[in-house]
Amino acid sequence: LINYLGIDLYAIYSVIFIIPLLVVSIGSLGIGQSIIYHVKRNTNRQNGIMLWMCVLFWAILSFVYCSVLFLSADFIFEYLNKGDITVEYDAMILSWLIIPVLILRKYLISFLRGYYKINQVVIIESMVQPVLKVVFIAIIYIYDLGLYYIILTLIVVELIAIILTVIQLNREVAICMNVGKEAANFKRVMAFALKSHTGTIFQKLNVDL
Repeated sequence: LINYLGIDLYAIYSVIFIIPLLVVSIGSLGIGQSIIYHVKRNTNRQNGIMLWMCVLFWAILSFVYCSVLFLSADFIFEYLNKGDITVEYDAMILSWLIIPVLILRKYLISFLRGYYKINQVVIIESMVQPVLKVVFIAIIYIYDLGLYYIILTLIVVELIAIILTVIQLNREVAICMNVGKEAANFKRVMAFALKSHTGTIFQKLNVDL
């Protein structure tokens, strides 16, 4: 990738993905780990409603993050271009589209991990995604499509991973008709996630200090 883009474009590629990766890392709120813990405890696999609650929460969260970023786009663009690197505005905006995709994949794959479907997780994350990236980047290299198509490739590969994960989950997740029980479980998932995620952040801050 660095040989194709060159030093300058690869530097731009690295810079524009700092914000998406930072938002996903902090903004996922640790819900993925909490989902794994909850699903492992709920052996009857009746997590269908909770899954949809997580998806609804993801939609709200993604809307908030993207709205804040798009409203701050001009300020962020000026900040990123203060140094020697010239970041293109459209490339920066396009890279932000990966934020909701990554967070959703993180949540969905956590359900598979909770069901101990390690083989499926490994196939999706360690085989399908890397192979698709290599194939798409090879096509981009051959036709010299440029940075925008590389960003699109990352988004498309993540979307394919989400589709494969949903197909696997469709075989595993059962729906509990007790909505109140599932809502209570979702609250516990959120509380556990926020507590552990906040603790992790403070721990990292203490280590840095």
